[in-house]
Amino acid sequence: MKRIAAVCLLFILIFTSCAEKSEVREPSAEQLAAAVLASQDTLPPLYAVRYGEDGFEDYASLYLTDVSGVTDGVICYPYGVDATELAVLRFADADAAETGEESMTDYLLSRASAFEGYAPEQAAQVENGRVVRDGRTVLLAVFRDTDASVEAFEACIDGAAPSGTLDSLLAASPSPSVEPTKEPSAEPTPAATEEPTEEPKVTEEPSAEPASSEPSGTEPSAAPSEVPPETAAPSPAEEASAEPSGEVSSEPEIYPPSPDDLYDHDAVLEAYRSGDASALSPKNAAIYECVTEAIAEHINDGMSDYEKELAVHDYIIDCGEYDRAVLYPGFGSPDPDNSNPYGTLINGSAICSGYSGTFQLFMDMLGIECVTVNGTANAEREDHAWNMVRLGGEWYCVDVTWDDPVGLVTHSAFERHQYFNVTSEYLRATGHYWEEENVPEATATEFAWKH
Repeated sequence: MKRIAAVCLLFILIFTSCAEKSEVREPSAEQLAAAVLASQDTLPPLYAVRYGEDGFEDYASLYLTDVSGVTDGVICYPYGVDATELAVLRFADADAAETGEESMTDYLLSRASAFEGYAPEQAAQVENGRVVRDGRTVLLAVFRDTDASVEAFEACIDGAAPSGTLDSLLAASPSPSVEPTKEPSAEPTPAATEEPTEEPKVTEEPSAEPASSEPSGTEPSAAPSEVPPETAAPSPAEEASAEPSGEVSSEPEIYPPSPDDLYDHDAVLEAYRSGDASALSPKNAAIYECVTEAIAEHINDGMSDYEKELAVHDYIIDCGEYDRAVLYPGFGSPDPDNSNPYGTLINGSAICSGYSGTFQLFMDMLGIECVTVNGTANAEREDHAWNMVRLGGEWYCVDVTWDDPVGLVTHSAFERHQYFNVTSEYLRATGHYWEEENVPEATATEFAWKH
């Protein structure tokens, strides 16, 4: 009987131990997210959307073709052009989690291309991102210290408690509401270098043959500086645009254009030359009014073409920012006018063709010979567009897009002008590619930005 009692007691102890073990609950997605955020020394301003909240399924669908298998989750995304991203998704079972892991891995592999050419440091951060699965839970982590985020996730899975709540950690990150509003800068003061007073004839295609001499000047940096935008996302206009003058862009339209109110470069230019804007559509009239007011405010007859070009370059940078919705899906739909001056000047939102098309329009209005170059950037993986201007009989390259360093930090004057009036060789060294037989070679440095 004693032996039977002992065996029964042993079974009771084992059963009790198992019961206690089964009562150990796995950490929630919010606890895991908090542990991951706490692992980082610095965080950008972040928003969070939780399972069951409005927008969660829409955002989760960026990662998954079917979100019905998700039973818990937290997604954190940044304010502005920053690659930082966190998703902790818990699935109904291990099989669903495995499928989710594969889908989230595919998403991560595609993310770097959104930042290439414009924010290469962010693209590199995405390339170091990780997708990790533990049982029913999958982590997607893109941080400055992604390894630390994975270690914190695994530690929390094993029972370590996070050092703070998700809300407290989000509150400790910089607040998006403190982001400054962009205002047009004062009229720039360029170097006192004069050029011939005769205005060059405006053309749509370059007429000079490529030069063979080697360029001189400052060595370029390896890539443009990181340039996260700073103002709240602008509301989009209703129609898309046609490509401005110059070569036909290879960048696809985001939305089908409306035939009633397309951007018409030639119509706006003719209205400026004639002084009669009565025939312009509402969209083109708005562009015309904005450009003419900017010219009246920032340009005067005593300025050289170099000074006018510099004033326009800086004005465009101060007006708009890169369309963050193109770079980061958390900001909804891209501006349908981001490829033309309406998006750049009215909505304050542009992609490279919006920057270059706006610059082209200003130069044509001012009688400064200019062409738009459509090529690629960053190992030829990203469509890109920039301009060339002719000053004093020589061609110079201008990439307004990559000169737009806006954000929560202060940028130097050099960072705002490191692609202003540079040589073709400079662009080659910084990841620009184009069909060189159709484009003049820029070798001069006389009217490069003086810093």
